[in-house]
Amino acid sequence: MNMKTETMSEQKTFKQLNVHIYNLNTDILGTGAIDAAGFISIRLVSGAVALFLIFLLRTKHLPTTTKGSWFAGFMLFLYAITFL
Repeated sequence: MNMKTETMSEQKTFKQLNVHIYNLNTDILGTGAIDAAGFISIRLVSGAVALFLIFLLRTKHLPTTTKGSWFAGFMLFLYAITFL
């Protein structure tokens, strides 16, 4: 397979996953099965796990450094606080 085909296939897979996640989010929040704090907690943890798995699939090794950004952390906090 060439690189262009793999990229288009990956994009289609991620788009389908996004649609499923959106539908799940609206079902959970729409029925009142979970409150906003629980929802954002699950969303942040699942997002971290997904990013870690994507990183492992693309690089095939664990990260050696853990450099973060205060700005990125603050923006994540702003994102989370808007749900409360």
